[in-house]
Amino acid sequence: NKSKTNEIDTNICMPCSIGCKKCKKENRCKECDGSKGYHFQGEYCVPTCPLKTFQLNTHCESCQYPCETCTNLTSCLTCSEKLYLFNDQCVEICPNGYYLKDKQCFMCNPLCDTCSGPSEDDCQSCAIGFIFNDKQKKCLSTCPNGNFFSKDDKLCKLCTDNCLQCLYPGSYCRQCSYPMSLNESTHQCLSCCTTNVTTNDCCQCPSVWTGLCLHPLVSPSVHSSIWWLKSPVQKVQDRFSKLDRLRQTAVIIFLLLTMLVCGAYLIVTTIYKFKSKFTHLIAPRSQSDNDGKYFVLKNLDDNDDEVGDETKTSLI
Repeated sequence: NKSKTNEIDTNICMPCSIGCKKCKKENRCKECDGSKGYHFQGEYCVPTCPLKTFQLNTHCESCQYPCETCTNLTSCLTCSEKLYLFNDQCVEICPNGYYLKDKQCFMCNPLCDTCSGPSEDDCQSCAIGFIFNDKQKKCLSTCPNGNFFSKDDKLCKLCTDNCLQCLYPGSYCRQCSYPMSLNESTHQCLSCCTTNVTTNDCCQCPSVWTGLCLHPLVSPSVHSSIWWLKSPVQKVQDRFSKLDRLRQTAVIIFLLLTMLVCGAYLIVTTIYKFKSKFTHLIAPRSQSDNDGKYFVLKNLDDNDDEVGDETKTSLI
């Protein structure tokens, strides 16, 4: 029997472990029984559990409500209808500081108390220590530059060295002081490497200081977004994409008005040039009409006498 093994010590066939098709000893399986849904996991055969079940030792258990799918009895992967996944649990509504997407609760930006997305531009209300700026449409810190709001003490405290803007607990830097650059992956201020060799103490910077740098353990790629590899059009597009919706609308309106003014100017200029050319063409004819000689008549009788005399003279 393929599902049994011959024990050398006892010379008796003993069954393999559950799910094992061929084995040398009870706990040393050579082939799992795929027809029954078992597969190798390390040295053991475990079941390939169907949807809405999870593996418990060597068998499958059903997930418990409110989990739709799960990894164990207490950790959900997806939730039942009208429930949302939050920290492996199913909830009816996402708590403050989280937003809903694809039936899951995701954390807001640290500046936000409530939000509609992950960006600081998605804040609907601001976290403690921040106030909404109507002009910039963002949550700004109530603390001065170089300080952060401590949630524990409810006070403004100093950021770490070389950091102009930071978030709680002070080591999460958002802007560095010159000549340090911000490592966006670790949010730390680092000096720019003087060679192509990167370390944990420095990062690769562009030739012109931008305040940002590459991760010290990552080499620049061919498709890097470094400024000198971008065309002027790409640079303009990048700048435009960083503006909020209000500023983008203002830029579009300005460009449209500029185009309208330029178009109107071209039309008026063209009409003026055409009119000037037309006037120049008809000017000589008018001038020729004015080339005749004129004299002043004293009275009508004099004119008649002179005409009569001229007639007589011509007859003689």
